[in-house]
Amino acid sequence: MDGPDGPTTCAMAKTLIGRAARQVAEETVQMQGGIAMTWDYAASHYAKRLTMLDHQLGDTDHCLAEVMRSL
Repeated sequence: MDGPDGPTTCAMAKTLIGRAARQVAEETVQMQGGIAMTWDYAASHYAKRLTMLDHQLGDTDHCLAEVMRSL
């Protein structure tokens, strides 16, 4: 994003998406119980992928700190 508020807006979006992805992954594992973390079940792969995507290019905590610095 261009402009002076571009990095802040991107960090805010990544924070929101990261929090939502983490909640989806945690709720999926919770709803499925122990079976969700077996290698044979697709939910474990999705949960791991969502966690990895949250950490890619700065995790939620990093982006939230960047938003707070800009304010």
